[in-house]
Amino acid sequence: LGSSNGAMRAFSDYYGATVPLKLSRTFDVGSSVFESFSVGLLGGIAIFAAVLVLCTFCTFFYGNVAVTLICAAVGGVLALLIRKPHGGAWRLPLAFCGLVAVLFGWIFGRYCYCAYGYFALYYTNARTYENVDPMQRGASVADGGRLLFAAEAHVALDKSAGYLAEDGITYCVAPIVGLAPPTPHIEFWAVGTECCSTVGNFKCHAAENPEAHGGAVMLDGPTFGLFWVDVTSLIREHFNAARRAAEGVIARGNNSTSPAAHVADAKEPSIVYVRWVTSQNLAMLSRYYAEQAWVFISLATFAFTCLSAPLAWVVGRRAAFSGLKPTSPPRAF
Repeated sequence: LGSSNGAMRAFSDYYGATVPLKLSRTFDVGSSVFESFSVGLLGGIAIFAAVLVLCTFCTFFYGNVAVTLICAAVGGVLALLIRKPHGGAWRLPLAFCGLVAVLFGWIFGRYCYCAYGYFALYYTNARTYENVDPMQRGASVADGGRLLFAAEAHVALDKSAGYLAEDGITYCVAPIVGLAPPTPHIEFWAVGTECCSTVGNFKCHAAENPEAHGGAVMLDGPTFGLFWVDVTSLIREHFNAARRAAEGVIARGNNSTSPAAHVADAKEPSIVYVRWVTSQNLAMLSRYYAEQAWVFISLATFAFTCLSAPLAWVVGRRAAFSGLKPTSPPRAF
């Protein structure tokens, strides 16, 4: 009977003392898990957004190599936190979420730069030419990003042509002319996609607006790819094919011989393709691309937040519990 009472007292003493301690320990662990989760999630979001903005707006000035090296350096610092996780449960989730953020921020940043950032910065810094004569040489405005044509300039809608490429898209071109009738030697062309017939019926952008005299130069910008694969030149080749068809339409209308088109091919580097827009839209071109870039950055950051939250929770919980040392109840007797 005495030994039984002693066992009961030992059991009561242990659990009476350890229940509050266990509750306190549970709250401490929960707080540690939440802290690790918060640091990993918020840190990853901040790193992702920073890398995304860096790639979008700094690649234009400093180049792809420099921006990539900066991202790699950030990734190296985060990798050190994984190799030396001691010093706080927050290190491991921050390191894992940060590395994922650097990788995906770099990938999405490259895409955003190719789609929006490059054009926003180019149109901001490129020259604007005014009172451009559509009969002058295209090479005279080679460094221009925005062109304001003379008042008499317009798009010859009935001299347009469309080229159905193997990608299923119809590439449309139409000559930009002045008071004189079009000739096969024109070097300024309005372009667009899916907005014309095989011959004529050109309705791209503001081509039908008599008040429009602006041309946003079609740029040979970078194209997204793991190794900067440039397909812009392929798009330009499609417009070149459409232009040659339009030159044939013009030549037949002028009763010219076919070699005239080959003369134009010899001057192909000076051919300028533009999107025909109003002067108001032309002035807002760089702002439009900048706004699109920020919209993409916002949506990508929101998507990353949703997708990285489970990773931050799992890693944060593991990091918090990895510091626990299990205890065993004392022997009753």
